[in-house]
Amino acid sequence: MPTPPVLKGGTLVLLVVVALTGCASIEENPKAAIGGLGGATVGGLIAAAYYGSVSVVMGVMMGLKGLTAAIVGGIGNPRGALLGGLIVALIESFAAGYFFAAYKEVAVFALLILLLIFRPEGLFGEP
Repeated sequence: MPTPPVLKGGTLVLLVVVALTGCASIEENPKAAIGGLGGATVGGLIAAAYYGSVSVVMGVMMGLKGLTAAIVGGIGNPRGALLGGLIVALIESFAAGYFFAAYKEVAVFALLILLLIFRPEGLFGEP
């Protein structure tokens, strides 16, 4: 069975949903926070349907990549989180395509380390 193009490589949909979930707090905007939780729930259901089973630790790597996407874009900036998710997904996809597939996580976390060293506020965060 061929995989849908949205779920190949960087799991773009899941990264964007997880990155956008952290951008709203329940005190500031309850509707946005509930929408983010709903989006995360749908992302979890998609992952469960794709992988066929559910485990406690199956979302750890996706969560770390979502946190990386939020940090890349700038914490607290929804547009930055969206663009950060796209950047992380593209880097992961290119690393899996041009290098060994086992190194795709290394490329994402190398991006995180370089970004934290040279621009800790993220690409779209305020200094």
